[in-house]
Amino acid sequence: MNTPDLLDTLGAFPESVSALRDRRIKVKAATEASLEALLSSDLESLSVAERLQVAVLACRLSGSSLLAQHYVTLALAEGVAPEDLAGLEAKGEPWSNDYPTRLATILQFTATLVQRPLDGDRIALERLLTEAELTISDCVVLAQLVGFLTYQIRLLAGLRAMAAVERDA
Repeated sequence: MNTPDLLDTLGAFPESVSALRDRRIKVKAATEASLEALLSSDLESLSVAERLQVAVLACRLSGSSLLAQHYVTLALAEGVAPEDLAGLEAKGEPWSNDYPTRLATILQFTATLVQRPLDGDRIALERLLTEAELTISDCVVLAQLVGFLTYQIRLLAGLRAMAAVERDA
């Protein structure tokens, strides 16, 4: 048996589901390495705190409370204020008025990619460059993070569905 990753830990899957994942150990390892890279403190301009708030919002908007809570825990440890995390609810867009312009723009872009990916166009990217003062590299990292999070959310949902089918069988 291979070392459990984040999804194994959060999902507490039956042995059969874990064994199935372990047959694709390279995919499992690459998924975990991607997460570590995207949340690494080595990335300069987008702070870890900003990236964790993006993660919380993406998970909440996607209805993944289990992953959202994981990222809330990491964000709190990173020094994000609890009231800032509370504002990242899936209802409305409270960040548009309650957060500094930079973070509000980043969160708006996150919501756009999660809810209406086709609207994540040149205009949306230009807002990141001008209003959030991100570099092109930062925009790429942000889009990669949101893309990874949507993959992670769907992967966890699929694994939990497999586990539920097995339990109900």
